Amino acid sequence: MPQEWSIQSRGNTCQSCQRGFHDQEECVSALFDDPPGFTRADFCQTCWEKRDTANTPPFSYWKTTFRLPPEAPPEPLQKETAESLLRRLIEEDHKNQTPVVYILTIMLERKKILTEKDVTVDQEDTVRRMYEHRKTGEIFVITDPRLQVEDLEDVQRQVAEMLGAQPSPSANTTVPTNGDENAA
Repeated sequence: MPQEWSIQSRGNTCQSCQRGFHDQEECVSALFDDPPGFTRADFCQTCWEKRDTANTPPFSYWKTTFRLPPEAPPEPLQKETAESLLRRLIEEDHKNQTPVVYILTIMLERKKILTEKDVTVDQEDTVRRMYEHRKTGEIFVITDPRLQVEDLEDVQRQVAEMLGAQPSPSANTTVPTNGDENAA
């Protein structure tokens, strides 16, 4: 019956002097018969040459070059999508972000993710727009901040920053302004 061994990977320090290996340093790796299996040990050249091989001869050994492991790639930052940002802002009830929420809603309407279903105006002249999510059927009630054209650039910049994107000059979003309630 074949025997399987679990041999540990290369060490980062010399087994004898405990000094850490440097990148591209020549070293010696050795396997020792240590029942019930094998044990691996790594040595710097100096310690290997000074070792007393009479007491514990290696089963096998070889010269190798120590290489630092590659740096782990940076974790990809999950860019927040317009939909996830909209959901987060609504959930956190950011009253001061009403213009941002509205612009996100318009973006999602343009992407055909949300569909405007109704518009209401209450006694305080507050305009609320009801949007339905096309896939889930969820309803979002969004307050229309009645943005003026001069406010758009600043709000679009805020949205771009929150989404981790750079606003492009051609990314103008036309938003209904006072008196143009049905344009979108």
